[in-house]
This record gives sequence, structure tokens and C-alpha cells, in this order.
Amino acid sequence: MEVRATQETIKKINSLPDNFKRSIQKACREAARDALKISTREYLSGPHPEKLQAVSGNLRNSVQSMVESNGEIKVVLTAGNAITPYAAIHEFGGQAGRGGKVYIRPRPYLQPSIKRVYEWLGRRLLEIPKELIK
Repeated sequence: MEVRATQETIKKINSLPDNFKRSIQKACREAARDALKISTREYLSGPHPEKLQAVSGNLRNSVQSMVESNGEIKVVLTAGNAITPYAAIHEFGGQAGRGGKVYIRPRPYLQPSIKRVYEWLGRRLLEIPKELIK
């Protein structure tokens, strides 16, 4: 999952003073860390069957958050690696098993985490100009 700004927003952010950009990046890093914590603690720790219950802990350990800042600021939350090829099927649901004979219902663990921090991040970004003007 990614939260991305529009090109117009990116141009406006890039024209801002450095301290403003640093504050935005800091808020995005906090949001990414919070989304990671929410995902692993609340959505990947049971109770089964409503939420995923840790069996080996590999899926929970594969969840990563990051903020990319290459001309744009992206908050990214990912899961899955070579050990956890089942990460997407749990997030989105779908057919699995040999010949796709088994339906796995979605039990999202990334999407709800991003949604929960998205509102906080929006409020936090609105506070930054007020703090810098003081």
C-alpha cells in the first residue's frame, strides 16, 4: 500500500523551506512507524479466524514501513518476501491451493493500518505550518 501526493502537491512541497519539508518527512515517518505497529500488533496477532493468528511469525516479521523522498514523499507499508508468498492472499483474498480449489477470504492487515494513520497524518500535516510560524 502506498499513500502518494499528487504532482501539484509535490511541486508545492518542493518549493517550501527546508524546515517545513523536514517536518513533513518526520510526520510521514511517524505515520509509517505507527501503521507498522498497528498492523503487526492488532491485525497479525489473532484471534483466529477474524484476524490472522501468528503461526511462525514470518508474515508479521515481513511487514515493513518506509518513507521515500525522491522528489515526492511516499509512505509505504509492504509485506511478503520469499518466505511469505502468501502475504497477498491473506490481504486481498482469492483462490489458493493446487488448481485454485480453495477460497481464502480476505483478512486485511495492511489496508486498515494505513487507513487508521491516514486521518492522523492529515491532521498532523495541517498543524505543521502553525508550529513553524510560532
